Amino acid sequence: MAKFFKSDRRRPLILNPDQRASQSVFGLERDEVHVWHASLDLPEGAVSDLERSLSLDERERAARFRFAADRQRFVSGRGLLRLLAGAYLGCAPAAAPIGYGAFGKPYLAMRSGPEAIAFNLSHAGALVVFAFRRGHALGVDIEQLDCRLDVSQIAHQYFTAQETADIMARSTQERYLRFFEFWTLKEAVVKALGKGLTLPLREFDVSAIGEAPYQAQSLWLGPAKLCLSVHQFTPAADYVGALAVSGGAVRLVHLDLRWMRPQGWEISPFHSPGGIGCYS
Repeated sequence: MAKFFKSDRRRPLILNPDQRASQSVFGLERDEVHVWHASLDLPEGAVSDLERSLSLDERERAARFRFAADRQRFVSGRGLLRLLAGAYLGCAPAAAPIGYGAFGKPYLAMRSGPEAIAFNLSHAGALVVFAFRRGHALGVDIEQLDCRLDVSQIAHQYFTAQETADIMARSTQERYLRFFEFWTLKEAVVKALGKGLTLPLREFDVSAIGEAPYQAQSLWLGPAKLCLSVHQFTPAADYVGALAVSGGAVRLVHLDLRWMRPQGWEISPFHSPGGIGCYS
């Protein structure tokens, strides 16, 4: 944790959306990935503070949501992204150069290179996760376990025969857990490769990935033998998550971002909760 902050801070760092940083607040080494965990269900004051940093286009997108809860979560997610991006780049959140590509996917509009910062994000329910690293692409995905799904039908439609057999050989509770482990792994890989919907999930197999949260494992893809480093993690009780990164082994730093009125946003080490179950 000591290397994370550019200054040697012993106490949690407080970020303020209105700050005007002249240099990056965080140290991000080339072999590191910072994984941020936050809630999208925030107090009205926090949402208002974050909304001030949004671009005109982002505000217009937020206004198009039919339900207030969906609008609030969109504002929270984009505001938190700008807060973090600004802290990495040494600029105000509103000045963070966030662009939008195909299907509305956000990215940092800056020159590529070994020091360039890339990010990816995923949200499920009230949770959001952001992943940042330098010089290489990455993908992250989180999902909440949902026992209402027909995992057999979905697995036979989208997964390989080996993956489906692995899922169906388990007890009911373990079946749902393994299904969502595979789903998040596949989504993270697709996002890391930048293939989006053009790479069918059945085209690669993740059944060789063991059940080893927070331990790096290698996944070899295709005839070119492209290797990704994949990591599984637990963002909250009844949730699963996966991260896929290119460019060799990395060290993950999991961080928690919480609203602490009136100080601002408090950053502290993230501690994985226990308990896996389904909602129905």
